[in-house]
Amino acid sequence: MKENGTSIYCCGKSNLPKPEWGRYTQNGKKLYAHIYEKGIGPINFRGLGDKIKSATLLCDGSEIEVTIPWNAGDYKDDAFIDLSTLSVTLDTSVELELK
Repeated sequence: MKENGTSIYCCGKSNLPKPEWGRYTQNGKKLYAHIYEKGIGPINFRGLGDKIKSATLLCDGSEIEVTIPWNAGDYKDDAFIDLSTLSVTLDTSVELELK
C-alpha cells in the first residue's frame, strides 16, 4: 500500500475494458494499470496508442518508455511498455498520464 496507494485511494474504476493482464483505476487524467500477470513480451494498452503522455512505475518513480512498434499491424492503435528489463514484482502498478 505504501508504494501503490496512489493508484487506489481517491481513484475510481476506469471506463476502459478489463485488460487480460490486470485492472485499471483512474483519477482524472491519471490512469493506473494494476499489472497482475506480466506474461511474455511487452504489455499492451489497447486503444491508448496516442493517448498516453507519460508512464511511471509507482514502486520507485522511474519513467517507462511507451512505444508503438513500427510493425504492430493490427495493434496500430495500441501502446506498449516493456517491463522485462525492470526488476518489478507481480502486482505492480504503473501510472499513465493521459493527454
